[in-house]
Amino acid sequence: MESKIICTSNAENWFYCCKGSSNGTQKVDYFRLSVWATYENGEPIGLLSLKKENTFYLAKPSVEDGFYIHWNELDEDQQKEALEQGRISPAQISAWERE
Repeated sequence: MESKIICTSNAENWFYCCKGSSNGTQKVDYFRLSVWATYENGEPIGLLSLKKENTFYLAKPSVEDGFYIHWNELDEDQQKEALEQGRISPAQISAWERE
């Protein structure tokens, strides 16, 4: 059985990235994190907000060999790809750049 989550915090500007493939080409898939969660054993994990039918829920990324990265660590091409995949609005980007 998995440990109990004891704390959550905002994961603004964070992504979970993993190798994906599209039309036979290698690419990186970007998934926006919703929250950081800390388990009672101290392990942190980023959770994704998912929707199934009419229900929203939080879930761990399904790919084990990925990594977490912050928006400010992405280069310009990666940011463009993350914008497309994560459906980030231009207003959100402006707010991030002011921080």
